[in-house]
Amino acid sequence: MPVLAGWEDLVVREERVGIHPGDPILLSPDYRIDEVLSRYLCRSSFARLAPETKRNYTDDYCLFFDFLWGRGRWWSEASADDLWDFEDWRTRSLRNPSRVGGARWNRGLAALARLYEWAVQREFVQVNPVLMRSVVGWSGDLVLVPSGRAKNARTSEVRWLTPRAFRR
Repeated sequence: MPVLAGWEDLVVREERVGIHPGDPILLSPDYRIDEVLSRYLCRSSFARLAPETKRNYTDDYCLFFDFLWGRGRWWSEASADDLWDFEDWRTRSLRNPSRVGGARWNRGLAALARLYEWAVQREFVQVNPVLMRSVVGWSGDLVLVPSGRAKNARTSEVRWLTPRAFRR
């Protein structure tokens, strides 16, 4: 393939840095790859998520990063105010023809909380823009959840199960 001329050792290069088949790679609008994001996507607990979860979370990251890009900000510069503005645009703003409901917002928020928690722990970012609060979980223990979780999220009623879901 002419476009890959000079990259015959691409598989070896990917293996050397821990990129596996199926791992997502994000390109910024100016065609750059962020080393920290690549490390998160390929070599953190994110890499062990189910393929569909990885795909959905990656879509959620792209939406937020594009929103930030429009503000002249990089993902690592996000603030809580950016996230609140994104929540407004994503769920309520008339400027967004593809608004989402509470369940979809909560999934995206969970994805962002996971990324930024990882980045804060490794000191790639100073502050997690996803503000968290403590609530009592199912087992009675205190757990942290994003403060911006939608209250109107409907959980789905499962009526059909795949054999795999039934076995679980």
